Amino acid sequence: RIKQKVQTIADAALFSSIEYQWLPNLILRPGIRYSYNTSYKSPLTPSFNLKYNLNKWIFRGSYSSGFRAPSIKDLYFDFVDSNHDIQGNPNLIAETSHNFSFSAVKTIINGNKVFKITGLGFYNDIDNLITLAISEGTAYSYFNLDKFKTLGAQTQFEITMEKWKAILTGTYTGSYNSLSENLEVNRFSYSPELRSNVTYNLKKYNLNFSGFCKYSGEVVG
Repeated sequence: RIKQKVQTIADAALFSSIEYQWLPNLILRPGIRYSYNTSYKSPLTPSFNLKYNLNKWIFRGSYSSGFRAPSIKDLYFDFVDSNHDIQGNPNLIAETSHNFSFSAVKTIINGNKVFKITGLGFYNDIDNLITLAISEGTAYSYFNLDKFKTLGAQTQFEITMEKWKAILTGTYTGSYNSLSENLEVNRFSYSPELRSNVTYNLKKYNLNFSGFCKYSGEVVG
């Protein structure tokens, strides 16, 4: 099911990172990645991370650049049966991206109880995102979406005590709406999400019992 029966693509990469403790509580970690792809020209992709400790708080910030060449499946794989009609697209170009994130974590220990509070903010900007979409009739293929962006915030509360562990996470995410380029609609569409899980550890029998719940809210915008 590969176009012309045989296709080849090769990818190799080198990654380097250094860590420097600039101040007693501040750690810097820059990095860079070089990749070689036989079908696509790969740029250098840098990254930068920092970590700062202040009392019981840990602050982290990061930036990273990304590159993804289409895979053989994206380019040349045809999957057709009674339920599917997916065609590869040899005209795809590579994705590039930028990611920014910031987080703050506070841990409180009180006897056998551990409380952890986490706040997180993020922003992703992807050019030429590769995605599956309808090409004609009921047939699907892979295409480069011009722009894809997300931004949002997340808060998490975690408590651990003896045999119990409970986590509650709330996320509010905005997704870029490409229609905003030509129409009078909001630039981002937002949606909330809540997740929770509780775990009980029965140490005597080496068993864990867990319960999960997830709520996905309406997309607005």
